[in-house]
Amino acid sequence: MSKNKYILFLLMIFALFASPVKAATCSYEERAELNSEISNITASYELLTRFEPTENVPDEILGTPEEENYQMEIDYFQINVLNLTENTYAVITNDYNSDRYIYNYEDTTNGNIALTWDNIMNIVEFTIEIYTSDNTTCEGTLLRTLTVRIPRYNSYARLAMCDSLNDYYLCQEYVTFDEISFGTFEERVRNEIERRETEALKEEEEENGILDFLSQHRTGIIIGVIIVIVIAGGTVVIIKIKRRREII
Repeated sequence: MSKNKYILFLLMIFALFASPVKAATCSYEERAELNSEISNITASYELLTRFEPTENVPDEILGTPEEENYQMEIDYFQINVLNLTENTYAVITNDYNSDRYIYNYEDTTNGNIALTWDNIMNIVEFTIEIYTSDNTTCEGTLLRTLTVRIPRYNSYARLAMCDSLNDYYLCQEYVTFDEISFGTFEERVRNEIERRETEALKEEEEENGILDFLSQHRTGIIIGVIIVIVIAGGTVVIIKIKRRREII
């Protein structure tokens, strides 16, 4: 064995015995405690807004006092992971890029993570993997996987066609469907507008039909109501008389 190979062999042996060996799996009792802890870990997102200085000042405020202090309103998402413990750490990835974030308990705020995401133009799914930390006898064991799907900004939402369709899925500001062509958007929105107009016209015709019927049969309806009142009153009188006679 050459001298270099011998030295390399000795280094490998030293590294093997110098490194602490951890158990591959948790004990039953420890796993039960860890499962109880991770059941409280949750992941969600929220849409937030911040204001930043910008050179893109709207024309309508150029030359006015508002120009100097104008700031652009910027939407962004915040991914929240809550209730991480000292026995766990989180690995966060997404399906949009190769970003990979590792959060140990000391990297959090009392076990809570707030990850900022500025890309609002794409649908992105975040994967949050919860592992056991070096506080356990089974460091690196995957305990739980959470996913959070972030919607994208819908650039069609502010078009005039959507003014009366705020509740229609194609006109909502943030959506979870892939982007479609303007031609497809326009066709579907026009069809929806026509459908709603048809339904509104139908409801109006039905209401007018009922009013016409009441107008045409007003005399008969009034007589019928009077008869019902008289019959009902007579029934009450009869019942009262019978009850009085029974008492007597």
